[in-house]
Amino acid sequence: MTKSAAVTLLYALLIGLLLALGTLELPVEVPVRVIQAALVIAFTLCAWAFGLLAEPLPTLAFFLLVVLFGIAPANVVFSGFSSTAWWLVFGGSVLGAAINTTGLGGASPPVPSGAISVRTTVICGAWPCCVWCWRF
Repeated sequence: MTKSAAVTLLYALLIGLLLALGTLELPVEVPVRVIQAALVIAFTLCAWAFGLLAEPLPTLAFFLLVVLFGIAPANVVFSGFSSTAWWLVFGGSVLGAAINTTGLGGASPPVPSGAISVRTTVICGAWPCCVWCWRF
């Protein structure tokens, strides 16, 4: 079985199970939404772990399925995008991808072996002087 066929089969099975959960009789203790959420999370984790799809695709499928099947409200699902920490990580990822794509990551000039120790000594030696001068 090819990788694309496995992906198609897994996601068809996931959507079939999600749709079938509405008609199955489940124990009273377990809400349908909890089982649906567990299925979506399990399939997303399996897609990431086994590399069935490119990394962003299971994530997008997760968001889509959670909102389409009403497992959680859209404002709860997408609330993490309003966090400043998420945007900081996203910006760093974009910057890292740009550096790798342009080749700047491997284009740094060689550093002489003595330069690092001299620079470190100057910085460490100047720090107490700056702190002492700041007091006055």
